[in-house]
Amino acid sequence: MLLFLISGIAYGIGAGTIKNDEDVIQLMNKCISGLASFMVLIFFAAQFTTCFNYSNLGTIISVSGANFLKGIGFVGLPLIICFIILTAFINIFIAVDSAKWAIMAPIFVPMFMRLGLSPELTQVAYRIGDSSTNIIAPLMPFFVLIMETFQVTTGNGYGLNNLTLYNWIGTLDEAQTYTSMEGIFRNAEFGKAVWNTVRLTFIGSIITALCGQFLGYISTRGRGKWYGSATEQLVFVPYLMSGVAFSSMYVAMFSQPRLGGLIPSLYGTFTLIVLTSVVKHFPFASRSGTANMMQIAVELEEAADINGANFWQRMGKIVLPLAKNGFISGFMLTFISIAKELDLIIIMMDKHTQTMSYLAFTYSQEGYNQMADAISVCVLLFILVCYIIANRFGADIGKAW
Repeated sequence: MLLFLISGIAYGIGAGTIKNDEDVIQLMNKCISGLASFMVLIFFAAQFTTCFNYSNLGTIISVSGANFLKGIGFVGLPLIICFIILTAFINIFIAVDSAKWAIMAPIFVPMFMRLGLSPELTQVAYRIGDSSTNIIAPLMPFFVLIMETFQVTTGNGYGLNNLTLYNWIGTLDEAQTYTSMEGIFRNAEFGKAVWNTVRLTFIGSIITALCGQFLGYISTRGRGKWYGSATEQLVFVPYLMSGVAFSSMYVAMFSQPRLGGLIPSLYGTFTLIVLTSVVKHFPFASRSGTANMMQIAVELEEAADINGANFWQRMGKIVLPLAKNGFISGFMLTFISIAKELDLIIIMMDKHTQTMSYLAFTYSQEGYNQMADAISVCVLLFILVCYIIANRFGADIGKAW
């Protein structure tokens, strides 16, 4: 522990994040605060486990259960399958996996060991059952969101008479029964919103991530110099403004040509939405770029400089190849934020530029709550799929900060 503490303090001093003893205390408090909820959970789980062990109920149940299962010949694969089903059923009522394991482990691990099944196999079976019913657990918010998309009338329960696929694939023939429009997969507005969301997120995230890496390079290589400090300060200005106020400023700026046409009129165009999204997310991208560039040793560039490499050669041969994973992480960090963005771009939206988030908002305002929830589910799936793909290419959002 002392070794990690000394190494961390030394790194913080070198990086400039630790300037005095108060910074050390604040950083330690920040780390511990993230574990506070887990420590509270572990405290009560430990009390339960201690009482359970003191009463020897776990031993009695595991021994009796093992003898009973061995007596009826219920061992091996059938037993593992039943354990998976039991775990999946319990998961519907106890959503926290660590709490569930704290209850089940003292009983089933020794029981299965007596039947010749290793603790590792027991835990694998537990993980399979635990993960299989997460999405349908009533205590999970996504379950409520998804189920509401299938309801005819919200709040009337989940009986078969109140469930329908209309909100997803309904036709105009059924419109009078439910709403006045088709299901989202048959709705042309939804198709346009999907296309606008895809191009806004990809174009905006790529531009923002590239700018973030460049700003991060200036900040890290300019540590202790005026331009490095100025870049770090100025890039966080958009973060200090609310989304609506920031977008209002850009709408006013580009509402008509200015400076003899040097600043064009972009009001009502998709370009203005992209520009606003890019600049607004500079703080996140810059932070990601700074964290990425700090991991690339300056000595590599100095060695290349001594050998006669110019700036662009150093960037192309050293910095960019080493910054690839960090760039993808910064891209995903911005991507997720832009994909669900609403307040920043809401005053710029129209029928031709609306995104899925804006369409869900308008449907909710018009009383089509089920369709709004269905679009929200699509946004979540879109982000999840892109995140999984990005992970295949080395994205790690945790390292982007």
